[in-house]
Amino acid sequence: MNTYMSALSDRYGSKSMRERFSRHQKYRVWRECWIALAQAQHQAGLNVTLDQIQEMKSNIDVFDWDQLDRLEASLKHDVMAHIHYFAQLCPLAAPIIHLGATSAFVSDNGEMLQYLGALHELEEDIIEIRHHLMRFILATAHVPTLGYTHYQVAQPTTIGKRFAMYLQDMDLVLDQLRFTRSTLKALGLKGTTGTQASFLALVNQDETQVNQIEKDVMSILGLEAIMIAGQTSTRMMDVKLAHVCEMIGAAAGKFAQDMRLMMHDGIVSEPFGQHQVGSSAMPYKRNPILSEKISGLSRKLILDCSNAALTTSTQWLERSLDDSSNRRLMMSEIFIVSSEITQSMIKITSGCVLNVQVNQRLLEEQLILLSIENILMACVKAGGDRQHWHEVLRTLSLHHRQSGSMSSFMDELMLTPGFNLTQEQIKEAMNPSYLVGLAQSQAINYVKESQKNHD
Repeated sequence: MNTYMSALSDRYGSKSMRERFSRHQKYRVWRECWIALAQAQHQAGLNVTLDQIQEMKSNIDVFDWDQLDRLEASLKHDVMAHIHYFAQLCPLAAPIIHLGATSAFVSDNGEMLQYLGALHELEEDIIEIRHHLMRFILATAHVPTLGYTHYQVAQPTTIGKRFAMYLQDMDLVLDQLRFTRSTLKALGLKGTTGTQASFLALVNQDETQVNQIEKDVMSILGLEAIMIAGQTSTRMMDVKLAHVCEMIGAAAGKFAQDMRLMMHDGIVSEPFGQHQVGSSAMPYKRNPILSEKISGLSRKLILDCSNAALTTSTQWLERSLDDSSNRRLMMSEIFIVSSEITQSMIKITSGCVLNVQVNQRLLEEQLILLSIENILMACVKAGGDRQHWHEVLRTLSLHHRQSGSMSSFMDELMLTPGFNLTQEQIKEAMNPSYLVGLAQSQAINYVKESQKNHD
């Protein structure tokens, strides 16, 4: 095609998420809003008939995009173009389509329907990710592995305990998503400056009836109306939604970075297809392509999500239109990118492989160094002076590390005057299961806690 197409149009995001923010679905939910408004006005006794409502329902999925493009080019107003076109499709209902409403009635309420659907889809993805992580954690909770702080070798942990950190992060995302969904409110029926004056005029200044019509419209749409608004709903709702996506980017980004580090050392592997090619030049390569993709998209997602707060902070009084062009890109894209990230995490977590022998070899190579603190504690328990043996162990370990080999460390330590540990005591101090603390039980207990609180 000789025109630009975004990678979000066909490469990234689930098919269902892309469809949710498609041109067809965007304008279909506008028609859902018009139908809900007509139904509520009919129930309120306004001159809106069931035949008019049925005509609208019958044409809800009929679109001629070429004609719509011509109308919008002429009118320079997308909502008016769709009102005119829908009126052509529904001549009987034409007089009552959009009755008393403003453009924000269909755009803001329609978007909220899309956003709630997107949150539901992301929630399902996160739940699946969590279940894959739980299975992997329980299978590897007992497996010691090198710990790293500052990306330097540190006290061992277990594979399962490390992956429990990723599970906890996803639980925090899930908590925020569910809280956000439970507190989202749509625009409702607010009129040109939020005063509902046009709807009052339709019902002879009857405030009770205006409130009932709004309540009925929201009930039909499955939404809850915010109490106070200008012409549009507060864009703080965008900030709440973007924060959920931002947390997905942060949690998944951390997971993906760690996966890349562990794959460099060969500890774990992403799933790798039978015919997958790692490099066009190096046939042996198995690159962490899923994790690398998540790393790249998470950076974009976190940056894009900051746009919501910037746009909210620059809105003027009851309405300005500079949010429209910005939100038209940003709001749909953060959900599609989030979807690609969660779908990629599902692929990784469902097929992640622990390379047991590589992990064991890396641990054994550092075992003497990692056991020094335990050896020190054993020397003290056997009656030695803590400061003296700390200095002995520090000096010997630094010397042998600088020489590039710890193999003769134990021999020299055993010959040190006053050293009072037996071979059996040293062997016990170097037992990997004594080096990982409560890692195994922490991992298992957290899985139980996660299941209790989130499933």
